[in-house]
Amino acid sequence: MLLDLPAGARMGRAMEEAGEDEELREALREALRRLEEAERFFSRLEPPARVARRVGPYEIREELGRGGMGSVHRAERVDGEFRREVAIKFMSLFAGAAELRSRFQEEKRILAALQHPHIAQLLDAGTTEEGVPYLVMELVEGTPVDVWSKAPGLSMEARLAVFQQVCEAVAYIHRNLVVHRDVKPNNILVTADGTPKLLDFGVSKMMAATGNSDVTAADRRLLTLNWASPEQLSGSAISTSSDVYSLGLVLHAMLTGRRAYDVEGLGLEETIEVVCRREVAVRGTGSADLDAIVGKALRKDPADRYLTVRDLAADVERARSGHPVLARPPSFRYQVSRFVRRNRLASISAAAALVAIVGGLVGFAWQARVAKRERAVAQMRFEQVRRLANGMLTELHDQIAQVGGSVEARKLLVSQSLQYLEALRAQAADDAALQVELASGYRRLGEIQGSDNFNLGDREAALRSLGQARQMLTPMTSREAKLELVRVLVAECGVHNYHRDGKANRASAEAALRLSEDLLGRYPHGAEERIARASALRNAAFAMPGKTLAMLRESRELLVQLREEQPAREELGMSLMQREHDVGSHL
Repeated sequence: MLLDLPAGARMGRAMEEAGEDEELREALREALRRLEEAERFFSRLEPPARVARRVGPYEIREELGRGGMGSVHRAERVDGEFRREVAIKFMSLFAGAAELRSRFQEEKRILAALQHPHIAQLLDAGTTEEGVPYLVMELVEGTPVDVWSKAPGLSMEARLAVFQQVCEAVAYIHRNLVVHRDVKPNNILVTADGTPKLLDFGVSKMMAATGNSDVTAADRRLLTLNWASPEQLSGSAISTSSDVYSLGLVLHAMLTGRRAYDVEGLGLEETIEVVCRREVAVRGTGSADLDAIVGKALRKDPADRYLTVRDLAADVERARSGHPVLARPPSFRYQVSRFVRRNRLASISAAAALVAIVGGLVGFAWQARVAKRERAVAQMRFEQVRRLANGMLTELHDQIAQVGGSVEARKLLVSQSLQYLEALRAQAADDAALQVELASGYRRLGEIQGSDNFNLGDREAALRSLGQARQMLTPMTSREAKLELVRVLVAECGVHNYHRDGKANRASAEAALRLSEDLLGRYPHGAEERIARASALRNAAFAMPGKTLAMLRESRELLVQLREEQPAREELGMSLMQREHDVGSHL
């Protein structure tokens, strides 16, 4: 109901509910105006005893601010042990709702797990004698980062350095499976010595909970609309990409001195139109590179933004150091301009010497530079896919999978990764090597969805991902493509076996067996060929009764040979132990 909403969010919700009924809209406006006047009156009469003047060893000195969830006060430790000023946040005295009390407890749990030099630290927590929950925080005396950025004489370098420190803090909370969801200048204070501190985790969520669209829709009431992401306004699932968007808005304000857009006074539908559908025209940040960086962070589709906050910070570092940024499409002229900027004196000297000999070499040099540029672009794409497959889809997923209640976070990770792979696939049509890398990413995605030990049990999605990889690889004839196709077929066996589909399992196992036999015939001493053959034999052994023991022994023999040749490869030891167990159980 409207009375449960913060004062600033009530009008937009009321107009949304009233629709086109102008008489009802006017009545609601008047009623809400009177309600706000009454609340302001009663807040002035709020008895001081409700917020105690003494909380444990701390004595309240003054109120620093208040919002929809509560008030923050400066306090001082007065028990004689030592002197220290702190900030104490009390839950709102009018906030008896279970939802708000739950939020306050969630903020306490999140802050207790975070220790970072650029995050305000939780020192203590408790409940007053009157039953008001409170948090004792590190007192941060500073200036909102957008105001700080307007200080006369402040260099671009200093502003970018502070922004990167903020990114470090947000990346840290993401590694701890927390999404802040309210990154804005007023929640980033810069102290007198130039140190930024990230504050206010009142609407933050553990990542495993962010996929719940109902929760997200309810949270819209507590958002600061000028700094919210499109998915927060539209009620879509929230991920770390939402914080990337808000950081883009903060960077825009720090560099230009103004907001990317202003939705103050707009109704909810108008606000959604501005935030979710109108592209931001980024200019005036100080350079074309920074314009491009902010523009990429502010893409409406999360899949088009930076994959992580660390990627955003890395591109800012490239801009600071004069290297080409990933937010801009690579071109020969752009690459050369950045090289010259970094090496101005050396470039001038080289240019003077080059004039004498350049005539006959122009054509050759141009072709060489074009080839080098294309290799650089291809290498960048390779690294993006490898980072996704080996980092996001392997290390990060496997870490999250071991955390209880992390299914929603894993589903969100898979969804974001799939969008990223689809975007790259459109660019890989004429690049065979990149297609192999992409197929590897789809294969790993399929394993997570329905094949490996921590799979999500989504058979249809797993088979779609593996089918995409198989479709890309089947017409290819290179050694690498054939090896990856064996791995895809083995992963298909894992999905079919997990879901007890014997017929499909046998078909994939036979295909993997034939292909691995052909590869081993061509490259009998290849380590990866022997590993692929060993995996194919094991799957076929369980899919084709009657030959089980012979196939398991052949698989074991291949692994024994490889283990002797490469004793440092740990995965070979694990596979060999598994094979010994398989053989022993079938004797």
